[in-house]
Amino acid sequence: MQRDHSLRPHPRSLGWIGTTALAMGGSNQSLFLIAALFVGQGAIPGQGSAAVVLLIVGVILSWAAAPAWTELILLWPDRVGGIAATCSEAFRPYSPVLSGLAGTCYWWGWVPTCGLTALLSASAIQQWYLPDIPVEFVACALVVCFTAVNLCGIKWVSRLVVPIATGSAFLAFAAAIIPILSGNVDWRQATTFALTSPFPGWFGDLTSIMAGLYLVGFAAPAFEAATCHVGETVDPNRNVPRAVFASAVMAGLYFIVLPIVWLGALGSQSLGKDLA
Repeated sequence: MQRDHSLRPHPRSLGWIGTTALAMGGSNQSLFLIAALFVGQGAIPGQGSAAVVLLIVGVILSWAAAPAWTELILLWPDRVGGIAATCSEAFRPYSPVLSGLAGTCYWWGWVPTCGLTALLSASAIQQWYLPDIPVEFVACALVVCFTAVNLCGIKWVSRLVVPIATGSAFLAFAAAIIPILSGNVDWRQATTFALTSPFPGWFGDLTSIMAGLYLVGFAAPAFEAATCHVGETVDPNRNVPRAVFASAVMAGLYFIVLPIVWLGALGSQSLGKDLA
């Protein structure tokens, strides 16, 4: 008697709205990314107002890659794990070792990023609301809290992130529209960019640009995260492209519109001080 060794499919409970809400976690990192690009990290200088141009380039490159990502993901519509899981399946016929490495190492690479995001979020929470509690404790509490939510299943995660993403999107639209309608945006200032270089000369400019492009690569999760739950999405052939498109629109708001509006409303120096 032969056993059926096929894997049990994931329950499909996500629509394109839930998938988009999950993907907006990548866009919500924009404030940390803008700060790192604008003012730098520790002793490493940032790119100044030219960071806005780098963000625009990064998002455009992500837009260009989005159709290929979507097509690749939908080749294995029953998998979860995004590009890593898809590449793992693609490499499996050629090398089981390479297949396992593609699936594991990609997500292990995100562990430090998640830890850094927790620390940055905890630092803001501690500064604003909990000045007597150590940042490390708040960061660990955030990690434990979100781990517990994830262990409850994708339905509970979706129920949590949809209202959060909705509120975040509303605030982002308001932050973009209100300064424009109130006439507080200096469009000449918003489109004047200056590159901060670590040392004089063209090589210093090139070094600054390349360092900025490395950080801009983190804009990609705004799209890639929309493909991580294909196996849990209802009618993925229809809903996953919708989620990727919606994520692309929101990424444009967070990574292009908001930085330009803020630069025009506050100016390069004031914006740098606020982000710092």
